[in-house]
Amino acid sequence: MKKSIPNNNLTLIIPDVHNRIEWVERAIATFNPNLTILLGDYFHSFDDDKIARTETTARWLLESLKNPNRIYLLGNHDFCHTFGGIYPQCGGWTKRKQEIIDRIIPNSIFSLFKSSNSKIFLHQFKS
Repeated sequence: MKKSIPNNNLTLIIPDVHNRIEWVERAIATFNPNLTILLGDYFHSFDDDKIARTETTARWLLESLKNPNRIYLLGNHDFCHTFGGIYPQCGGWTKRKQEIIDRIIPNSIFSLFKSSNSKIFLHQFKS
């Protein structure tokens, strides 16, 4: 793959990851932005029986959070995973997926999704 110089004027916004981490990384490599903003829904998928994807996505997210050129927002489907199943009414939440996420991602990691004045940014939320 051809490596290009980062485009300092480009911000890439990626909505609704839905376990499509290969697509996300391909988009970032293709556009080579200076900043990437991910809008969440990291673990929600439309074929929730593929639990192995949850583990792969959790490991990717844990590593990806180390990248200073990326900003992560929580999606409406992340809300339940972020708080350990307290809000399991989010679509796609299962106890098994929660166990996998909890095993791989320390609870403290979700503080990275919060601003310094304790606001949580979501791309969508329905009460």
